Amino acid sequence: MTDTSWAGSDLTWESAPYLDPDAVRPTSVGDQLHPAGQLTVLGAPGPARLDVTDALRHARGRSLGFLLIRERKRAEDTADYGRRLELSGRAAPRPDVRPRLHLHH
Repeated sequence: MTDTSWAGSDLTWESAPYLDPDAVRPTSVGDQLHPAGQLTVLGAPGPARLDVTDALRHARGRSLGFLLIRERKRAEDTADYGRRLELSGRAAPRPDVRPRLHLHH
């Protein structure tokens, strides 16, 4: 996302930028939001990887934000109800679980 003026610690469902208030879907796709890809995680702790090369091409300035949404293919996709996903942020106490960006030439 191009607007990175928000702070993660202050973010709520109501204040999150680019979210449709009536549905779990992003707004401004292709304008201010550029899909980075799909992230699939397993049921155990461990790393998750996402190639953000195309998202970096759309970056303006020195900041780039990511909006993560849980998107269902069909309304009856309820197998993961009651489960949750925890992602570590840059302020995580353990450096080895903080998000990292690897650049390759």
